[in-house]
Amino acid sequence: MSDTLLIRLDSSLKARIAKLAKLEGKTLTRVIRELIRNYIQERDIAGYIDQVWDEIGHEIKEAGHTVDDVDRLIQEARRDKS
Repeated sequence: MSDTLLIRLDSSLKARIAKLAKLEGKTLTRVIRELIRNYIQERDIAGYIDQVWDEIGHEIKEAGHTVDDVDRLIQEARRDKS
């Protein structure tokens, strides 16, 4: 379920962003959502790291590897390094 957020913009700013949204074939609401999502992604380092780990985990599963495989490969890499 979505929550409603009320923001106040001066009329000239709202008109400019609405015009740009229309040129891109987007609604004003969609543009605002994208701006907020991008703002969070650019500043939420922990969220970004979680996303990267999720992607790595997905790729490992897609390749058919298990947790034991990952642990073994880490141990082998550490042995090779020392």
